[in-house]
Amino acid sequence: MDHDVERNNRDGHDADTSRRARPVAPILTPSLLQGWLVISLRPAGQARQLRRWLQRNGAGMRNLPLLQLRARAIDRNDRDAVATTRYWLFTSPASVRFARQQLPELFAADGALARAAAEGKVFAPGPGTAAILAGHGITPVAIPAGSYDSEGLLALPGLAAPHDGSLALVGAPHGRGLLAPSLRERGAQVHELHVYQRLPARLPARRLAAVPADRARTALIVTSGRMLERLVQVLPAQRLDLWRRQLPLILASQRLADLAGELGFAHRHVAGSAMTADLQTALLALAAAGSAPAHGR
Repeated sequence: MDHDVERNNRDGHDADTSRRARPVAPILTPSLLQGWLVISLRPAGQARQLRRWLQRNGAGMRNLPLLQLRARAIDRNDRDAVATTRYWLFTSPASVRFARQQLPELFAADGALARAAAEGKVFAPGPGTAAILAGHGITPVAIPAGSYDSEGLLALPGLAAPHDGSLALVGAPHGRGLLAPSLRERGAQVHELHVYQRLPARLPARRLAAVPADRARTALIVTSGRMLERLVQVLPAQRLDLWRRQLPLILASQRLADLAGELGFAHRHVAGSAMTADLQTALLALAAAGSAPAHGR
């Protein structure tokens, strides 16, 4: 029930008048982004779809890649653990790509992953990761219904307590720290299968200089806590202070928004996931609001 209307009726006011007085939400059309500049901390190759969409709608993008992804050697302990794994949880599209590169036998038509998928024991945080698995013949893949993050994954029936058997958590070190301890508490024997690693990338001064420091209609997209922490480490103090006070951040989850707040960034807008469609919607909402501050959001 609409509580404002209910209250107005109790106070003797006309409910229809109350409805008419309510502000109309702005229509989110891509033309709102004309003249905007979006800064991405991802490597250029990971933001092509968003870049093309921005360019079609009169906006620009600057990449400040702060991390590079590299394959991580698979040792004997990893291979032994994989041999007895019953459940598989891939934490990102990169986790699928590097697992396919490092352990191609898993992706065979009659391999361990295909068998686990047939039993409903393969999981991913969102449609992007699931789509890459499907491209390698691994279906079905269970994904959260709404919240494409660790909390959403842990709410899936297939990962609910009590959990029995071994589970491979496929990704990189220092990623999604909530998953492993939560699954262990539910009884799972978790093996963190690190198929790649995130390494610092050198940020050339000329690339940073090419990004205006205090330009209006500018937003920063953040999809990783490691990227945001790295940004704080490498930005010159004056620019960091300015961005903390003025730059709107589009963040892929509430947890990232909380981290951004702890790191001193004032204007935080939660996109809901790192999927391109969700980032686009958040950017349009920001543009429609005229880049008004959104403290704590």
